[in-house]
Amino acid sequence: MKKNSKSYIAILDNALVEFLPQKAQYEVLRSYLNKNKINLSLYITEDENTYLKSSQLIKKINSKPKIDGFIFFSLLQISFSPKQNIEIIQKLLKHKYEIIFYKENIRIKNYKDFLKIKKHILLFRQNNTKNIDRLKSLLVF
Repeated sequence: MKKNSKSYIAILDNALVEFLPQKAQYEVLRSYLNKNKINLSLYITEDENTYLKSSQLIKKINSKPKIDGFIFFSLLQISFSPKQNIEIIQKLLKHKYEIIFYKENIRIKNYKDFLKIKKHILLFRQNNTKNIDRLKSLLVF
């Protein structure tokens, strides 16, 4: 079997664990990547203390892992505060990482791709405030 040439890190959605366990999220993302000939090298998840600020993700980006990209279960994961999603996407692209948001079927390979959908991403948070508030409420421990 030919080895996949690209390698990604999966970011699992901690807020969905009650409905969709980490193992199921992992399998869905791994299957998607395999179909696209991409290896899943690692997965991470935010805990209840870091989820809203994406602290673990930022830490991982800053460590500059030798991978090609990051796959998120949903864009909602990085949309808890205004412009948070734009800031994180720009940070990932600055480090030359590709980005996939599985649920929304969004794939950003470079800054040019990002500019084409930037308005959509800016509106995403506004259009999903009820979902974001519901996810925030699930994180109350």
